[in-house]
Amino acid sequence: MKDKNKKYSIIAILIALIFILIGINKKEFEAYYSKAKMICTQCIGIG
Repeated sequence: MKDKNKKYSIIAILIALIFILIGINKKEFEAYYSKAKMICTQCIGIG
């Protein structure tokens, strides 16, 4: 039973890494970073 859970965990991690790499390749992080930066500056009151 433990081997089966370990197998599923490894598969889940690999799928997550694939999606992360796809997002980096499509430059999705830039959009999220710019939105996060705007929200933070507005919350602080300097934006």
